[in-house]
Amino acid sequence: QQQQQQQLEAKDVDLLMKGYLLVYLLPGLRPKLTSKRLMERVVRKASDAYFGWTDLLLWVEDLRATIHYEEQHGESPFSQSPETPMNFHSMAHLAGRISEQFGRYQDTECKVMKSALLDLEDDSKNDGRVPLRKFYSSHLEQGGTSNFAESRDYLRHLGALDETDPLRPSVIVPNYLYAPGNCVATSNFISVCCINQCVSLMDTLQAEIAETTAAPENILAIVSSLHSDTVAAPRELPSQLVTRLQEVAGRHQGVVPLHSRLFAQWMHHAFPNECPYPHPAGGLSGDMLMSIEEWNLHRNSTQAHRASE
Repeated sequence: QQQQQQQLEAKDVDLLMKGYLLVYLLPGLRPKLTSKRLMERVVRKASDAYFGWTDLLLWVEDLRATIHYEEQHGESPFSQSPETPMNFHSMAHLAGRISEQFGRYQDTECKVMKSALLDLEDDSKNDGRVPLRKFYSSHLEQGGTSNFAESRDYLRHLGALDETDPLRPSVIVPNYLYAPGNCVATSNFISVCCINQCVSLMDTLQAEIAETTAAPENILAIVSSLHSDTVAAPRELPSQLVTRLQEVAGRHQGVVPLHSRLFAQWMHHAFPNECPYPHPAGGLSGDMLMSIEEWNLHRNSTQAHRASE
């Protein structure tokens, strides 16, 4: 009990909090943080391990100041000035608040990433696709410190690579954005991933229809009034989209199944930057997709097995 109340030196608080953040974001680092010396070494390279490390530290400092503001007039045992030396209890309290609120912070980072991808789109197309050459060029222009460095094979595994036009392979924005590689704090129990904005669009649509199927004209009326980060409303849907939805209905006795792959594909074309393009029948489902670390481990294991044959 006495040790838990003992105040920590500022430099130790800083090191412990940075170590906690790294383990929270990248659980695979835990075995490397077995001593203060090793923790210091890993923390020094934190910006290489996690893109946006500096911004994250600023957010944590803001959160600590917010906690102080909320509690300075209360009776909380954790109430301290941000400059006050911390003890075990106040550190644990801050760590708990980080876990609770990190999802909202991560969503801010996701929006920044989405904005960066949209800047790479061809303005004339606005089809939710970034030419692969521009995707990789962006990484190189940032000196190799940005995202957008995944291999072509890994992008294909994610279903984020559109190779319909062999001369213009491209990255599908929402499929890339919602991929496991952009999840953090991944463990056996939780992953913090980019919020799928298509879910809220579908929730609104389904709440209006309140059925599993709907006539195409009803869907068109509702979807034309839905807006997103990149789609203004109300709008007149392109004739090609209208025709495509009517074709889907023609295959299902005049109604559109809202949970079908064809409708998910249609929603992608209606909201190309928000709704992911669905995997083909028989493809991998979302829970079978691998993170980049799992992918590399699987690839190395497969190559080693082939070499031994």
